[in-house]
Amino acid sequence: MYPQEDQIYNSNMDDETPEDAAWRAAELEEMNEIGGVTKREYRAMFHIPKGRWKVGSIWEQAYLETSQYVLRGILKRELNSNIHGVVGVCLFRHYVELELKYILLHTRWLRDKDTNATRDKRRGR
Repeated sequence: MYPQEDQIYNSNMDDETPEDAAWRAAELEEMNEIGGVTKREYRAMFHIPKGRWKVGSIWEQAYLETSQYVLRGILKRELNSNIHGVVGVCLFRHYVELELKYILLHTRWLRDKDTNATRDKRRGR
């Protein structure tokens, strides 16, 4: 049996029956579950591999091709420009960012961590 609504909100907690307290606790737990505020146990999703490891991806190419795919879908009116337009622009921005980092990396040839290599001592030539 459910207590009357005015009893829940207007009653003094001191005269609350154990049944009413249990009902309120169950309702609070249910509302927290619905609202997403129930604390859950943390389980790691990603782990750093042990030993030597290598990521076999060409990220800049992936960002470029994905942005082109999204933007083509918008131009063909298969995708919503209000939603996917932002995604396409952000993917392309990531592509440009990685390409600029690549350029910067290769324009600063180093002999060691503190010294630029002379023109004839550059690696890769």
